[in-house]
Amino acid sequence: MSMDAFRLCDGCNRHVKTSADRCPFCDSPCAARASRGPEWSWSGATRATLVAAAMAGCESARPAPAPMAAPPAAQPTVTPPASEPTVAAIADAAVEVDAATAAMAAAPRLEPAMMAVGYGAPPSEYAREGAVRGRALVREVDSESVGVPTSERAVSSVLRMRAPVLRNCYERELRSNPTLAGVLSIRFVIDAAGRVSELRASGLDQSEAVRSCVGAIVRRMVFPVPARPPETLTANVRFEPES
Repeated sequence: MSMDAFRLCDGCNRHVKTSADRCPFCDSPCAARASRGPEWSWSGATRATLVAAAMAGCESARPAPAPMAAPPAAQPTVTPPASEPTVAAIADAAVEVDAATAAMAAAPRLEPAMMAVGYGAPPSEYAREGAVRGRALVREVDSESVGVPTSERAVSSVLRMRAPVLRNCYERELRSNPTLAGVLSIRFVIDAAGRVSELRASGLDQSEAVRSCVGAIVRRMVFPVPARPPETLTANVRFEPES
């Protein structure tokens, strides 16, 4: 379908048909067609072609989207091997007494029938191997302090609670010497932190190994803080085979 051609009015600059002699808006006379030069008539198909070409040009000018980067590959989680406990850590875990245990040291004395080391405790590793069983009996604990409250009762309770470890020192040597027996005297000093600052073990002359082992364990123990530190005490422990 053809469309009428239009041109601009010289008077009001509006579009009027090229066939009109006067402008319908301002009533100005329209100039002759030859004096205006060629007029253009755009059909619907031509306009659609131009619009499509313009859109195609815009699409071609638009930058292509950047390719999405692939997500990084997940790295496998490597669990480091658990570190082996050191000998010192094992010894400390076996003999350290925490604050709660130290507070329990003020409990009443155990009955004489309960004073034997190992009462209420599982058998030692040497007993499970079928070796000769032994006993360690904590005898008296004496303080050298005079005129002040002493830590004898509290220290005695701590030693009895930790005595299964002392018994292991004795049973280790009892396997090679079934008649080994005697009293080990341990003289030690407890400082203001409840730690052992000095220690000397004597007696049980048949086995230096038992003296060294027991002394090392007592050095790592934690005792209740003395009323007037430092306090020097002596504990006697009797080791004997079980009958």
